[in-house]
This record gives sequence, C-alpha cells and structure tokens, in this order.
Amino acid sequence: MNNRDLALKAISELTQSGIDLLKKPLELDDLTFNIWLEHSRKILELVTKDNPTIILNYLRLSIDLAGNTMLSNKQKMDFCLKYLIKVLEII
Repeated sequence: MNNRDLALKAISELTQSGIDLLKKPLELDDLTFNIWLEHSRKILELVTKDNPTIILNYLRLSIDLAGNTMLSNKQKMDFCLKYLIKVLEII
C-alpha cells in the first residue's frame, strides 16, 4: 500500500467510527467525544504530513467546536465528519 492508500484507509476508518458513534441512540457524552476528537487529530496529523493545511484547518475547526457550548457533541461530531469526508475527496 502506498501513502495515499494508507491515508484513505485511516481517514475512512476514522470517519466510520464517528458515524457509528452518531448512530447510538444516547447523547454522545463529553468524554467519548473528546477521546474521538483527539484520536482524529492524531490520525490526521500522521496521514497529512505532506499537506499541513489539512491538519491546521482541522485543528482550528476542532478548537472552535470544543469551545462552542451551543452545539451538542453530536452536532460537533457532524462538523468534524463533514470535514473528514471532504479530506477524503481531495486526497
């Protein structure tokens, strides 16, 4: 597998794990969301070393979302997932 394939696989798996969390009927608790968010940051950091703009934009988004008390964790995760899906489209 080349680097692009590995990046696609990692981001696809990350996106799927987020979708799985969103499908759960209970509200997404802070701890679970924060663990997933930190994991997503680390994965993107690893797989987008050649394009630092991707991780920098995601870090900005995640920091903005983390500080937003008006949105639920599921809404925050939805924003993150939309970004990750866009990343899949461009790499």
